[in-house]
Amino acid sequence: MPEYSDGTKIRQATEWNRLLESIPASYVIWRDTSTTPATIRAECNLSGGTDYSGLDAATVINNALAALTNGGTVFIKSGHYEITTTILIQNSGIHLDGECSGSMYNPVTGNGVWLYGDGDHCMIRIKRADAGRIENVMVTNLGIWGGQYTAYAANAFGIYVFNAGCVWIQNNDIYYCGDDGIRIEGTGEVQYISQNDCSLNWSDGIDIHVGFVHITENHAWGNAACGINIVGTVAEVINGNSLYVNLQNGILLYSTRDTVVSNNLVLGNDALNTGIHSGIVVTATASTNNVITGNVCRDNDHYEIRLDADATNTTVIGNNVNGDDHDAAIVDAGTNNEIHYNVGYKTENRGTSTGTGAEQTIAHGLVAQPNDVTVIPDVTGTTVSAVWADATNVYCTVTNLKAYHWSAKIV
Repeated sequence: MPEYSDGTKIRQATEWNRLLESIPASYVIWRDTSTTPATIRAECNLSGGTDYSGLDAATVINNALAALTNGGTVFIKSGHYEITTTILIQNSGIHLDGECSGSMYNPVTGNGVWLYGDGDHCMIRIKRADAGRIENVMVTNLGIWGGQYTAYAANAFGIYVFNAGCVWIQNNDIYYCGDDGIRIEGTGEVQYISQNDCSLNWSDGIDIHVGFVHITENHAWGNAACGINIVGTVAEVINGNSLYVNLQNGILLYSTRDTVVSNNLVLGNDALNTGIHSGIVVTATASTNNVITGNVCRDNDHYEIRLDADATNTTVIGNNVNGDDHDAAIVDAGTNNEIHYNVGYKTENRGTSTGTGAEQTIAHGLVAQPNDVTVIPDVTGTTVSAVWADATNVYCTVTNLKAYHWSAKIV
């Protein structure tokens, strides 16, 4: 980066000017360290555009974003930027992009972008200034450090989205925010949250209140509430995320329907062992037609997977729910839920037996009392009656010394 002392515009430095113009962006944000303190500059690559500069990074970035009334890209060069007020994306078609995410920052090479907050305000807000809808917005490759180390601070989100469609939030590192790392609410659909690290925030890592959101390959650990919290929505895809040692649930579906939770790694949530929270939870009215499959849930205290009384028509299939630090692997208090083929939780067994007389005993080998038990004679002349079960055995009365086969399952 060229240094100058006479206050002349940086465009007069030919090599640096060519570098800025080579970046495919409407504005390039960078720290001019030739001044003390450093000046934040927004160099415009658009014909007839306006450059901005100042000591306050948020103001300079907001000026550049506001100038792009028809959309465009604001590219932030590597460095540390103090953010004392909220960065506002209010126009559709905006891409706010960093040179690379904060976790890639190297103080020697200067690679990486960190936006540092003061702990008490939202860092980035995607919302129109009026009541309209904002669309086609991307926020990528940023390090967002909220700066809240001591207590919950309401609405101090890392990234907040309201009334939006087709929003991409990808490859950001979001730490120490006073509220959620990412919050999406209002109306809108078809939004993508991918490959972010949302950790050590004072509420949820990712908190979604609208439908049709794809939440894939994110990492959320050590948040004061849930790793991923889905509230009152429809048709979400939650796939391939890693959710570790959050203080509440790993994944919470609250009044959520038609959602797929698949291939997530959910470990050690309810990290303080309160006996209240679990790995994956489906709860509250209208939680129906959800699918939980292919997840690895281990050592989540209270349960690995919990279906509360309002959970209906839920499919829980093919999950691995092994572990030692839980009260039970799967608990189903709902209705019409299907639980099958989960490693570490045996919900089905069957076999053959022989005997006669009252109360034949068959050890069914399930982890809990089955609610669907069948005993059928193999040979004409055998009769079976008084079939019932407890948490250990299936019992029945058999006559005529004939063979019979049986099945027991939890449905």
